[in-house]
Order: sequence, then structure tokens, then C-alpha cells
Amino acid sequence: TLAPLEAKRAATLLDEIMAGEYHIHALLYGKSGAGKTVGLGTLPRPVGVVDLAGGLLPLASETQVEYVRVLPRSPDGEIYVRAWEQVREAITLFAQRDDIKSIGIDDITTLSEVALTYVLWSNNHLGQSPTQPEWGRQMQIIRDVLHFAFAMRKHVAATAHQQYRQEEGTGRGWMLPLTTGKLADALPGIFDEVYHASTELVTSRDGKRSTRYLWQTRADRIYTAKSRLGMLGLTESVEDVTVERVERELPEDVGFRRIMRRVEEFRAKRGGGAS
Repeated sequence: TLAPLEAKRAATLLDEIMAGEYHIHALLYGKSGAGKTVGLGTLPRPVGVVDLAGGLLPLASETQVEYVRVLPRSPDGEIYVRAWEQVREAITLFAQRDDIKSIGIDDITTLSEVALTYVLWSNNHLGQSPTQPEWGRQMQIIRDVLHFAFAMRKHVAATAHQQYRQEEGTGRGWMLPLTTGKLADALPGIFDEVYHASTELVTSRDGKRSTRYLWQTRADRIYTAKSRLGMLGLTESVEDVTVERVERELPEDVGFRRIMRRVEEFRAKRGGGAS
């Protein structure tokens, strides 16, 4: 006979925070030059980055950022069919290391191309249009590798470029992460935090111009964004992540580390103590 079913309450965000088990799972997307790669450098250290974009120069001074370079393309621009296996190996490497607190993926736009190429190659279908099952398989293997990293109790953040999509008929348009196929619609459901990265040129009273780096954490009519932490007041609608000056390494109180400081302060005030 079947054992009686037992209803259990799913762990809430508050449960995770109070138990000291909360980890950021974030997608940071935006245009080139919006500071997305630097954003990965603000994850709790040490950070292991899976680098598909070859753009980690902004993190060159970070002594607690390691990376594994995955070459997604050959010199003539052809995507390597085995690059997906290297991505999985790199994520597994960082996920299983006790000293690594955070995993960064730069970027998921390229990752989606690599995953699709691997699926087509596995099906002896390279050079042909993907079938619906192949699109579904691409989405599944990406979801699986991300959930594996999440389950290893690491902070995980991925970057992506942005795309503007316009709905036929209504003309309504909105911004969302750039990926192949319908993955862009599924990605926000995989991550707890989805931020849009942008820049803003400001002029001070003395006429000096500077660039502010911003993360939008709430959705509006144009930008896709969300924040579970926002329900507890732990993220601002727009986070200013500008670093005024970097002597050697990024400061502690910026970006993801600032958000995690708020989480720990919230936990301490509620009686959870320091983790």
C-alpha cells in the first residue's frame, strides 16, 4: 500500500534568510558597457567566473576572482561543439570547491548559443534549423546546470546582453535578456533576482560630468526585472552601483555585497545572528 501523503510547507525567502542559508541567484542584463562584468566582481568573495565572453579585464585587479576561460568559437567564428561540456566542467569545478562562495557566468547570451550548438551536434543536426524538441532540450540543459549550481549553496550570477522585442498587433515593446529561441522568456523564472543594468550621465554643480552605474530591480512597462528581496525591502527599486575610484579591488559595500550586507543586517535584527 502507498504511504500516506504528508503536506509540507515550502521554505520561504524569510526562512532561508533566518537560517543563514540565503544565496543570491541573479541575472544581470543590459547593453555593452553597462558594468555587468564588474557586477560579477561584487559577488561575495572568493568568486569563480566561467568566462565565455573574454571580457574580464575590468576584474584584472581582483585577487579573489578566479576564472575558467571557455572558448565558444574558433578563430573563424564557428562555435565549438564541445564548448558546452567545458562550461559544465567549469561550473562543476567551482560548485564543488568549498573555498568558492560565488559563481559568475559571463555571459548567458553566448551560453545559449553554445548549448544549442551542442544539442544540434548531439542529434547530428548541425547546420539545420532547430526543431521544437531541440529548443526544449537547449532550455533544459541550461536550466539543469544552473539548478545544480544553486543546489551547491553558492551565490550565482549570470550576465546577458539585452534585446528589444515588439509585439505584433499591439506594438507594445519591452526589453529582456538576449538569448537564442524562447529562452529569454524562461530565464527570469529560473533566477530569483533579475536586474537591468544601465548607465546615466550626470553633471555636477561645478560642471563635471560622470557616469553612474545603475541596476533596476523592479519591472516597469519597458524593462523586465524582479527582486524577491525587494518584498522584504532589501533592494532599492534602482540600485546605484557606481564605484567612484578603485585603488586595487572593488570596495566591499557595492553591488551584490551591499545587498548581502543588508540581508545579514536584517537577519541580525530579527534575531538570527551573524552567519
